[in-house]
Amino acid sequence: MLHPSRSRHLSRDAVLDAGRAVALDGTMRSHLEDCEPCQARVRPWRSLTALARRWEETRPPEAAVLRAKTLAGASSATARPLRLRTVLQHLGPGLLLPAGARGSLADDLDAYQVVYHAEEFSVDLRVSRTLSRRRVIVVGQIKHLARPSQRLGNIPVLLTSRSRVSVRTLSNEWGEFSFEHEDQEHMWLEVAPEPGRCIRIPIKSRPAPAARRER
Repeated sequence: MLHPSRSRHLSRDAVLDAGRAVALDGTMRSHLEDCEPCQARVRPWRSLTALARRWEETRPPEAAVLRAKTLAGASSATARPLRLRTVLQHLGPGLLLPAGARGSLADDLDAYQVVYHAEEFSVDLRVSRTLSRRRVIVVGQIKHLARPSQRLGNIPVLLTSRSRVSVRTLSNEWGEFSFEHEDQEHMWLEVAPEPGRCIRIPIKSRPAPAARRER
């Protein structure tokens, strides 16, 4: 048990305990209540303790920090691109889609769905555009071909235009992702299933207005 020093003032350890709100024995507590010099020594430590507590209260959740770090580091500049192969392309309604994309493509102009294989991964992709909203809507799902039940959550997904990142997001627990962005030229979808590996998928450009009228 700590006691006041021979000078009748609190020791350094006792001052630190009082500043951190550690319970003191009765003698020390009574001394602190009556001794202005000791109170002056304790006050800065109490202020520092209060500041530390406020920091803990305002610190972002660890999950949010991890998500931000993952998105910030999601760049394929040094990642090894996976060889891409188109296995199915669909230009009309009726094909099964990931959960977030079910519905008809008939009401969307320039809509298409395509399935890609990139080594052991599969990417189901639906891209649509409408006249009323000159934006591109991308919905997709990444899966592991050999282990289809494996959940590929928190996979970084980027949309780039002319090598500039326009959208950053993460897949959900089912490997699904979706976003909407202003329609631009030279767009690529980049999916990073593992560190150092990247799947790059071109987003088809919107046809010229004349071509759309010929449909």
